[in-house]
Amino acid sequence: MAVVADNDAREELALLRASVRDALAAGAQLDDLGLWSTLTPPDGSLALGMVVAEELGRGLYAGPAYDVMVGNLVAAELGIDADAAFVTGDAPGIIDPTVAVPPETLLLIATGDTLAGALVAAAQVDETPSMDVTRRTVRYSVGATDPVAGQPDTVARTRTARGLLYAADTLGCIEHVLDKTVEYARQRTTFGAPIGKYQAVAHRLVDHTITARQLRLLLDDAAATFDARGEALALRLATAETFLWGRGTEIISDCIQLCGGIGFTWEWGHHLYLRRTVQNCTLGMGYGRPRRRLAEEAGW
Repeated sequence: MAVVADNDAREELALLRASVRDALAAGAQLDDLGLWSTLTPPDGSLALGMVVAEELGRGLYAGPAYDVMVGNLVAAELGIDADAAFVTGDAPGIIDPTVAVPPETLLLIATGDTLAGALVAAAQVDETPSMDVTRRTVRYSVGATDPVAGQPDTVARTRTARGLLYAADTLGCIEHVLDKTVEYARQRTTFGAPIGKYQAVAHRLVDHTITARQLRLLLDDAAATFDARGEALALRLATAETFLWGRGTEIISDCIQLCGGIGFTWEWGHHLYLRRTVQNCTLGMGYGRPRRRLAEEAGW
């Protein structure tokens, strides 16, 4: 019976992946498809949301997405009847950069283990410079906020879901760039043979493919633990992010090199995915921090 359930789950994820990919190709408005509620119980799960995130990364979707998805999740868990976005602040009134959301959206602002609320319409929105040209990045500055009743573990779980969604977006970027580079290596010929026949190219692409599969396994394990409310979730998140943030940029950078001169052109597009991956580190609160969290969670 467990095998049947696993097969059903895989089929559901495959159908969702195909639907999101087709919708992006057709230029559909994804909010009209209900994708921002893929995390929301009782039918939603982080596994479903991460499939959406992978395809949004692969398609360079401009947003808003993950802060809205996570905001709807925490709103549902706390019984808040409103469209919401989850953002984090290191100090009162200073919100970490996030993609823009509609003005009627309720900002759920997490500072430490506490949660406060304010409407986007009441916040000052300042666009922030970013190397990522696929999304508009803004900073929200709010004055008065209303406290929101919530358990510390709810805030911690929400931060985890947010980080994993941005990680899944990065995985989508990696897989797109890797797929395109492999196809290029099959078609580009030198001295009468595809460059993919040369060991210097083939071995690097194989290594990158293995690494991408390892990244997927780590993220799938973290998502399954989240959905099952299992133990050691923080350790799994820190492990996945530590491995992902560094290796992701390395893979994309090397794929640019493997594509030769065309890989550095604006039209080829690999640089757009590299930019987005670097920005995901900041938006997902991952860059420079997972290693320290991993050491703490592992008791090193």
